[in-house]
Amino acid sequence: MDLTELILLEKGLEQLGLNSAQLQTNLERFLYELERWNPQFGFVHASGKELILKHVLDSLSGASFFRSLAPSRVGDLGSGAGFPGIPLALALPHVHFTLIEPSQKRATFLRTVQSILQLKNLQICDKDLGYLVRHLSKNDLFPCITFRAFQPLTLKGLKQMLNILQEGGSIVAYKGKREHTEQEASVAKSLGLSAQIVKVSVPYLEEERNLLWISW
Repeated sequence: MDLTELILLEKGLEQLGLNSAQLQTNLERFLYELERWNPQFGFVHASGKELILKHVLDSLSGASFFRSLAPSRVGDLGSGAGFPGIPLALALPHVHFTLIEPSQKRATFLRTVQSILQLKNLQICDKDLGYLVRHLSKNDLFPCITFRAFQPLTLKGLKQMLNILQEGGSIVAYKGKREHTEQEASVAKSLGLSAQIVKVSVPYLEEERNLLWISW
């Protein structure tokens, strides 16, 4: 990371109310590892400023909402290169995050980052959602699930998620434009679930971002 990128990260964290020197240092270490692995494995199609804005700060734009929701555990579905799970785990050390990523290459990367950063509130699960639906015990169901993929939420996918969610739990999905998010909220409402759209802002990113909060 060059000086411009370091300043961008610092200023972005300040705007999000997350101006912790330790958090910034850990995020820098995470980004260093990601940029070291990325050329070979292609985990994300971004680097430099774009990586900070569209992945790190975007993930952290939901931190205050998770803080208010105060779940004890969060399952990050399809975590990929660790977004939003790793930035959130660094920002919210009292919340335990399980990164659910079936790709062995990505899971190996996530375990490497976990080891380097010594993240005690982080666990890596290298299984897919279907496996968890079949094997997760009732005591291990998640009080909260998050995911950051921007593809539309389907009725089938939502029903699967509910099978690994505690009754009374929440799903917090990172989404883009409100008009598209409203369409996905209607999918949740068709199942009798509560669905609210929470607007979030990503520092220095002139693109609309929302969280879709689904609860039952």
